[in-house]
Amino acid sequence: MADATVQGHIHPDESEALTGFRSATLESDGTPFTLWFREFDGRPLDPHLADVYVLGSLLHWMGRGGAVHVHGAVSRTLLSNLDEWQAALHSWLPDVYATVTFTVDEVVEGEPPSSRGRAIEPAAPRRR
Repeated sequence: MADATVQGHIHPDESEALTGFRSATLESDGTPFTLWFREFDGRPLDPHLADVYVLGSLLHWMGRGGAVHVHGAVSRTLLSNLDEWQAALHSWLPDVYATVTFTVDEVVEGEPPSSRGRAIEPAAPRRR
């Protein structure tokens, strides 16, 4: 995306999705770093949705403000609920969190997969 107003990017990498590890490269201020998750209960999350990365990095982006582009698919339900959640966080801690505008490559209709009874946890970086 060549939009000069975008200050951050989320690049999902599903190359290890079958191993239970998921990662995305986050870029802000020209510095990339990797966010890792491990599927805790062994049931895989939908590898086509980047929802987990948006949620996992939301506070990071809100600490910076601006706009973030997700290079992947995000559920419409998550995108619509993010506005309300960000407004609440910003109202509670306005000196810490700013609202963020998310743009995505693809918006997926319908409800996101249920997370009831499922868990993920942050994971240490994988050695390749």
